[in-house]
Amino acid sequence: MATIQLTSRVAWSVNSKPDWVTVTPSSGGGGTQSVGISVSENLTKQDRSGEIRFYNEDGFYESLTVMQDLSLIHISE
Repeated sequence: MATIQLTSRVAWSVNSKPDWVTVTPSSGGGGTQSVGISVSENLTKQDRSGEIRFYNEDGFYESLTVMQDLSLIHISE
């Protein structure tokens, strides 16, 4: 999981993201908050990318691009 610091003067929420991305929490109030971003295993046989959009209650948004390379080897015990 990657963690970012999100700062907003008003409430915000994630209104758009790829289905293979999880954002925790997906909304918050004003101020600075740690936000976790994780991705599910890439079984598509292709690299993939997508955009997360963080909207504030005033209707403005910031985008974050997430890219995931193809996993070629998986080892499980």
